[in-house]
Amino acid sequence: MRYFYCLFIFCLSLSLSHAQKNTPYNSQSIEALIAQTPQDGPYLLFKVEDTSKQLRETAEFTVVKKLNEAFYIIKLKDNTLRISKTALKGTIWPVSNSWKESVTLRDINPRVKKQFVLKSSCKNLTSGSKSIKISELASLPGTYIVEGSLHNIRKQLLDNDCITYIGNESFSPKTEAIVNDLNLTYNRISAIHSKYPENNGEGIIISLKENQFDVDDIDLLGKNIPSGISSNSVDNHATEMATIIAGSGNSFITGKGVANGAKLSSSDFFDIIPDTDEEYEQLSVDAQNHSYGTVIENFYGTLAEAYDVSSYQNPEILHVFSAGNVGLTASTEGPYAGIPGLANLTGNFKSSKNTIAVGSVDEEGNLIGFSSRGPAFDGRIKPELVTYSKLGTSNSAAMVSGLGALLNQKYREDFNDVPSAALLKAILITSATDVEAKGIDYQTGFGNINGERAFENLANGQFHQAALSSGEQFTVTLDIPANAQNLKVTLAWTDSASSAGSTNVLINDLDLKVTRDAEEWFPWVLNPNRDNLNDLPTRKADHLNVIEQVTIDELTSGTYEIVVDGFDILSNTQSFAIAYQYDIGDEFKWSYPAKNDNLPYDGENAPYLQWNSTFEALTIGSLHYTIDNGSTWLAIAENIDLSKGFYHWIDFPVDFSIIKLRMTVGTNEYFTDNFTTSLPKRVNLGFDCGDSLLFFWNKNEGVVSYNIYNLPDESLSILKNTSDTSILINKNTFENNYFAVEPVYPNGIKGMRSFTINYQFQGGACYFNSIFPEAVLSEEKVLIRTNIGTTFNIDKIVFERFNKDEFQKIGEIVPNQLEIEFDDLSPFQGVNIYRAIAVLKSGERIISDETDIHYLTTTPVQVFPNPVRQSESLAVFTKDLQGESAVFRLYNSLGQLVLTDVILSDREGISTTELNQGLYIYKITGAGINQTGRIIVE
Repeated sequence: MRYFYCLFIFCLSLSLSHAQKNTPYNSQSIEALIAQTPQDGPYLLFKVEDTSKQLRETAEFTVVKKLNEAFYIIKLKDNTLRISKTALKGTIWPVSNSWKESVTLRDINPRVKKQFVLKSSCKNLTSGSKSIKISELASLPGTYIVEGSLHNIRKQLLDNDCITYIGNESFSPKTEAIVNDLNLTYNRISAIHSKYPENNGEGIIISLKENQFDVDDIDLLGKNIPSGISSNSVDNHATEMATIIAGSGNSFITGKGVANGAKLSSSDFFDIIPDTDEEYEQLSVDAQNHSYGTVIENFYGTLAEAYDVSSYQNPEILHVFSAGNVGLTASTEGPYAGIPGLANLTGNFKSSKNTIAVGSVDEEGNLIGFSSRGPAFDGRIKPELVTYSKLGTSNSAAMVSGLGALLNQKYREDFNDVPSAALLKAILITSATDVEAKGIDYQTGFGNINGERAFENLANGQFHQAALSSGEQFTVTLDIPANAQNLKVTLAWTDSASSAGSTNVLINDLDLKVTRDAEEWFPWVLNPNRDNLNDLPTRKADHLNVIEQVTIDELTSGTYEIVVDGFDILSNTQSFAIAYQYDIGDEFKWSYPAKNDNLPYDGENAPYLQWNSTFEALTIGSLHYTIDNGSTWLAIAENIDLSKGFYHWIDFPVDFSIIKLRMTVGTNEYFTDNFTTSLPKRVNLGFDCGDSLLFFWNKNEGVVSYNIYNLPDESLSILKNTSDTSILINKNTFENNYFAVEPVYPNGIKGMRSFTINYQFQGGACYFNSIFPEAVLSEEKVLIRTNIGTTFNIDKIVFERFNKDEFQKIGEIVPNQLEIEFDDLSPFQGVNIYRAIAVLKSGERIISDETDIHYLTTTPVQVFPNPVRQSESLAVFTKDLQGESAVFRLYNSLGQLVLTDVILSDREGISTTELNQGLYIYKITGAGINQTGRIIVE
């Protein structure tokens, strides 16, 4: 018998070795699950003979967990039943309870008290022990937080038949970037704004799962939809993500989000589990952005399951996650542990099947070092997409959420329906531009999003949607025209959730292929073996991912068929979406800049010109620009590599110009629309006086007028227009404190608008911003420095010094600049009090604040006031002590010493509150000073 058992283990080991060869990401040693003695429990280990199809539920058992293609945990529906030999083909063993434990428990000290997560099919689960504390997550039924040692949990809970999973997961989210680098040109989203301005996300609601954003931020006014599940904490990160997604652009161009017409709601991410179906429905959420992470987790946990469940039950809601900002780190757990720069998604929820994870690339599509990479724990492609951001994947996720809103609005308008998340994913992925290694990869997924191409694919109806049962087939034909190339077809579906702890999570398996006559093209598939993660993809049937893609570079005209097979579908039907695109050869199309664009986009960085070229024989172009409507063309660069699709124009004209570009390809010339180059204006506050404000700015050559913007409600609007470089505004004519200036050129062409300022935060006063006197002892004078907000309407500046009971004029200046200096050549010994008066051309006098300075040249010490009240301090002013100290001694009328103080600086205050009224004698000695005097205390 012992020999038979050992032989059985050996044979099973061989079987597992074969299974693991095909599935190297299996994270459990299945041999350890086999019980050495039969159990009375309902769970069994089952090995199927035919691994081509999944094990299905029967009248005798249910499938609890799929371990890999061959092994399953099954549960008897009646403990007294036996599995009939004819029910299915395979081998059955009794099983230990270790299958319930996540791989994350492997390295945990079993005696240390920690917090764990537990899944149970029974309600009101209790431990019956004071050493274990159990609390159910109200919004995630069947999921419990358990506090205790793993030793006690195993001892007291593991045998409970209701429990199917125990794991160690992080429920503590943290944000994953700041904004500051918002630029919508690199992912060609600005092209949508330029070419399709009516599509701005209006009517779409995006939920941000994190802290509450600042609803009073001027770019987010009127955006917030109040939510009972929002955080009480408001932070900058949430405000920045909200701005990327839906900012109105009131502050500046970099405050304009992807979908600036969309609305926003907020959900507190410290309750990290998905919102309830009712909450999503109540808020009419179309997508949810998740720009946060926890720690690197390489497994399918309760949160991954929860988001797959939520996505399956709400198939129109698109969930977008940041991939993470630990791209160079190695995971310490899971099948890819110890591999630096791979498999480091921050949070197991990002390994959910039905959501999108997004990484980051730079302006030229190069992967950023911090960007977390895949694969998911089971070898699936993660992240699916990347976008531009040099500061964090939070920004990249927000960019995709915003683009999803634009596509959602377009679909509703054109097709009078709500798009599924699967369709949006298929369109986003189909239109993405391949970056890094050729084809799909675990670093950048299916590529860098191309907003313009995604929008056009949707607008052109280049997609199909349907549903299949197991064994059914869906076929659609494509009529490919002559000179077509680069066909790309993407299949996406929202799958049923797997059980937490599963190592193979695909439930409903669809298969994609493209055919023409007898020729077939299968999807690109990556090698999930840990030693082959950087291999280029190969074509074969994909039984792992819920997104599959076929590409064909070389095409011939005629009919192609897109075929979707319901290969292995456990539910009744599985809905899916297909999106496709192809190029026409020998074409060139400008993307950026487009009509009404201004370079540089952000007012600062040199722009990247962008295009799409499908020339094969002609791969080099020459680039020129004109600022005189084509009379003269100036060279930018020769021998430009057209295949890159971009050119970094560093030496662009910074002064205002109306420009057109020309790309010459062979004998063909391709022109942009007219656009402008200009830098943002700087608007300055001249004065803030009573009921009026004065703004001024530098003049631009060729400007016809300037628009003055105010923010009366949720959007900037033109308050006034002037041909001058300053404007006086009555405070009764506007409703808030925000202003901006925009130059207007001939034919109504507008230059770049200034940053919007809040005039109350500009430090402005009524003409005088500051007045500051400085003693210049070497020249025996006091230099008075004055800063005024403007010279507008000023006749002269009069300077006055206080003498006895009144201010007396000591001089005047006619200002021709904002910084004014005036010399008082005969200051008093001691304290000098000054002020300045702006005498306006109307005769009105604007008086500055008063300021004083201590000036001593002929006497070493001044002690005042004299007499001094008991409630006052006695001021002792001296010459510069040059780092030394002097001693102040005070004697009463009897000659008794009553007070001693050390003088360390040229201005000291001495308290007199303890002194009686009367006459005192003071004496100051040291630091070259020897002075005596009388003081009267009243």
